[in-house]
Amino acid sequence: MERRRIVLLGATGYTGQRVLRELLARGETPTLGGQNRTKMVALADRFEANIPLAQVDITSTGDLARLLEPTDVVISTVGPFVRLGLATVTTAVQAGAHYFDSTGEGTFVRRVFELDSVAAALGATIVPAFGYFLTRAGHGDALRYRSDLRDVVAVTTRGTRQTLVIAAADDVFAYRRRHPQPS
Repeated sequence: MERRRIVLLGATGYTGQRVLRELLARGETPTLGGQNRTKMVALADRFEANIPLAQVDITSTGDLARLLEPTDVVISTVGPFVRLGLATVTTAVQAGAHYFDSTGEGTFVRRVFELDSVAAALGATIVPAFGYFLTRAGHGDALRYRSDLRDVVAVTTRGTRQTLVIAAADDVFAYRRRHPQPS
């Protein structure tokens, strides 16, 4: 089985660095994609890893189309997604690449789901909000199996705060029978 290239967008941010650390710990060497080559080089140096770098504007479908291939797995941690993520998911789907992101923005998730039929036709998988819910499940396991857990610290990043401002204005919806419905 051919090994797929992992393209990690947003690796220099808080969530991206955590994803990069986990990928490297599992023996993966992702290609880092982003606008600031200096930050990406510094990050690779900090992890003492020989990581491929791709300078790309994540809001440019042209830049992304030159980067992405059908066999790629794209992981995006660049938010706010409703403002910065649509070009990435659209281009990934059009390329036939698999797409994962760490969004928690309902409006963006709805837009991603609108691309599902195109993705399916091209054999691509799209998984929005991979970290949003899974992180909470991990916290639940920690609470379940660690009786010595005494403190919980809430931390929000600059990107999370921007997302919260955008999300506060969003309409609330739920999926019923595979279609978004107002909640």
